Amino acid sequence: MGATPSSIARTEGPTAGAATNAAAAQEASSASEPYAQPPMPRLRRAETFEEKLYRKFSEEPLVPIGCLATAYCLGAGIRSFYQRDTHNQQKMMRLRVAAQFTTLMIFVGYAGWN
Repeated sequence: MGATPSSIARTEGPTAGAATNAAAAQEASSASEPYAQPPMPRLRRAETFEEKLYRKFSEEPLVPIGCLATAYCLGAGIRSFYQRDTHNQQKMMRLRVAAQFTTLMIFVGYAGWN
C-alpha cells in the first residue's frame, strides 16, 4: 500500500497540498526557461617558454639542482670511462644513481606538497 505524494498531501490538509503544488509548478517553470549563460572566462596570453621555465624554477628550485647534479655525475663518469679510470668511473656512476634517486624523491615531495 504505497502512498503517493498526492494522497499524502490530501491527508495532511489543504495548506500542505498547496505548498507541494507550488513547488511542482516552480520546478516546471524553471525547466522550461533556458539556462543562464555562465560569465565568459578571461583569456590570458600564452606563457612563453622562458616564463614557464622561470616559474617552474622558482616554484621547485631543488629539482633543477638535482638534474644538474645528475648530469655532472654522468658526464664525469663518461669522462672516467674514456680515461680508463675504473675506480672513479664506478664511483661516479653510483653517485649518479644516488643523485637521480634524490631528484626523484624531491620531485615526489613537491608533488605531495602541492
